[in-house]
Amino acid sequence: MSHSKESDELVCFVNEKVIEPNADPKVNLLFYLRKVHLSGTKYACGGGGCRVCTVMVSRYNPKTKKIHHYPATACLVPICFLHGAAVTTVEDVGSINRIHPVQERLAECHGTRCGFCSPGMVMSIYTLLRNHPETTPDQITEALGGNLCHCTGYRPIVESGKTFCVESTVCQVKGSGKCCMDQEERPYVNKQEKICTKLCNEDEFQPFDPSQEPIFPPDLIRMAEDPNKRRLTFQGEKTTWIMPVTLDDVLELKASFPKAPLIMGNTAVGPSIKFKDAFYPVFISPLELPELHFVDTTDNGVTIGTGYSLAQLNDALLFTVSEQPKEKTKTCHALLKHLRTFSGGQIRNMVTLGGHVVSRPNSSDLNPILAAGNAAINLRSKERERQIPLNGHFLERSPEADLKSEEIVLPVYISHSTQATALVHIYLDGSVLVTHGGCELGQGLYPKMIQVASRELDIPQSYIHLSETSTITMPNAFFTAGSMLTDTNGKAVQNACQILVAHLQPVIRKNPQGKDWIAKAFKESISVSATRYFKGYQTNMGWEKEEGEAFPYFIYGAVCSEVEVVTGAHKLLRTDIFMDAAFSINPALDIEQIEGAFIQGVGLYTLEELKYSPEDVLYSRGPDDYKIPTVTKIPEEIYVTLVRSQNPIAIYSSKGLGEAGMFMGCSVLFAINHAVTAARRERGLTKTFTLSSPVTPELIRITCVDQFTDMIPRDDPSTFTPWSIHVS
Repeated sequence: MSHSKESDELVCFVNEKVIEPNADPKVNLLFYLRKVHLSGTKYACGGGGCRVCTVMVSRYNPKTKKIHHYPATACLVPICFLHGAAVTTVEDVGSINRIHPVQERLAECHGTRCGFCSPGMVMSIYTLLRNHPETTPDQITEALGGNLCHCTGYRPIVESGKTFCVESTVCQVKGSGKCCMDQEERPYVNKQEKICTKLCNEDEFQPFDPSQEPIFPPDLIRMAEDPNKRRLTFQGEKTTWIMPVTLDDVLELKASFPKAPLIMGNTAVGPSIKFKDAFYPVFISPLELPELHFVDTTDNGVTIGTGYSLAQLNDALLFTVSEQPKEKTKTCHALLKHLRTFSGGQIRNMVTLGGHVVSRPNSSDLNPILAAGNAAINLRSKERERQIPLNGHFLERSPEADLKSEEIVLPVYISHSTQATALVHIYLDGSVLVTHGGCELGQGLYPKMIQVASRELDIPQSYIHLSETSTITMPNAFFTAGSMLTDTNGKAVQNACQILVAHLQPVIRKNPQGKDWIAKAFKESISVSATRYFKGYQTNMGWEKEEGEAFPYFIYGAVCSEVEVVTGAHKLLRTDIFMDAAFSINPALDIEQIEGAFIQGVGLYTLEELKYSPEDVLYSRGPDDYKIPTVTKIPEEIYVTLVRSQNPIAIYSSKGLGEAGMFMGCSVLFAINHAVTAARRERGLTKTFTLSSPVTPELIRITCVDQFTDMIPRDDPSTFTPWSIHVS
């Protein structure tokens, strides 16, 4: 270890108390263990992937007064990271003279072969038992999920762990927890034919008594509860490790050392140093900062400190989904599903939420789920505080949506994956400003929102103005996609306007005929601004049994198209569309949407062909190669009829029609199919044929079959490399 007079003493326990006066930030726990002659913890990959170097790290939380044990890979744990922590290695669990029940059962159940992975297996099970003395089979499997073994096939290792469960399943009889020899006799099985597949005799195991495990060192409890904590510095030969204890201290350090990484779990920086020769002269490790370790759940979402490990994140999300309605926690459910397959327990206990978000890894990434759920991250520097959405720009590291070198990530906010938002202001001159969470993409959303506000406030549409969508005014809005924007944002605008009308009722009752209600409300300090949310529709779909309805309502329609096919090219003569619009808020806009979607469908089914080279290079990347409909492709005659129906679930009994018309473009495909069938029948060809989408002119021409198509050479496909590959 290096020596420096400026270095503080590092105090921790590695089976016993350690006071290291010259802790070197470059040295990790695995190599430190070898220095102190504790070689039971094995060294293999060196990057946290195999988990043979698993140890147990224990820390005391002075706020909750609880001790937390978690598995960690020693190869990724810098020795300086362990100040105030207790490390237990396999040597302290048991020895030849005092073997621990975990070690005994692993051996007796034939869970060890070469033995190289066994210390890591022992520590994973041991750590689980320290946290959950009465464990379950699922917890055993999860605890061992990250440990690699190339000899045993894992089953005997898992079974040795399951002997600690309330109902052991050592005997391999349908996981019943009973030996097959002890089950009631069945009439069709003779006693002589019964064969016990038990791996070992549990009666010979020494009992497991959790009360006999070592206690957490009182010295470390006193250190953790010390009210006079100060910044610590561990100075190595070339690197410095700094442990700040306040947020202001962290921000000051980041301003002074903007390129210094923040070390919480070291799962990103550690491998970059080992495998990519990265060098950092300064490390900042704010492990005990309260601002990084908290969770706050409200009706609008959950805010989680970035110092939470992914294991702690999992626990926080489980609590959130147990307390909140399912429609509010879709993002949380998606994160939980992904976390189940995220690495092993060691890494989940070391990776922090903030580190994972900022590093933006290419594999096992939670960020796309957070982005889809409209999550946001709060950034802080010495000079300012800001919030940025965790979206595509952030994931792509766009300069305008990335962290500055002096910034740190504080909480991550996860919203209502189903929530639409609206903000309505009424001004003294009677004008109204409406802001909502939807983006106008040409679908007519803004005009319809003006209509909703006009109807609810009973004022002319000319009084109403719209502001562009911004996360400054509308944070955590529902994404703009699909056909539901009028439904969701319309409900939010409606709710906000109804709140304003309720606010104004006392003024209106005093002067029913007056026109100065807003001025009087202003004088009486009555709010004439309102923000409201619409959480979305409740469906009754049971996904596990695949029963019920996945959507709150359906749209029905019918279409008929007439085409003329000449030499492969087709001409669209007429299309008639009947669309179930219920009670359209704006028939002109809805008809326009239906026609536009229909023409997009025509392109999809008849023109837009993807062509790839054998090397998987996309050829059709521009208008020369990828054809979309032009004005010459629209029907010579098109008639759209809106059919009325009842839809009480949606705003004003309307229906979202933005995408429904697209599928109707398939009527052109079917019409062409009929035309080709007729042409083939004229030539005596009656066999069934395939006409795939898109039905391009060349495909139509070849499928019709005549003396000219017969002249096209058909080479053996095995004798040449095609210039393009068909993509169905």
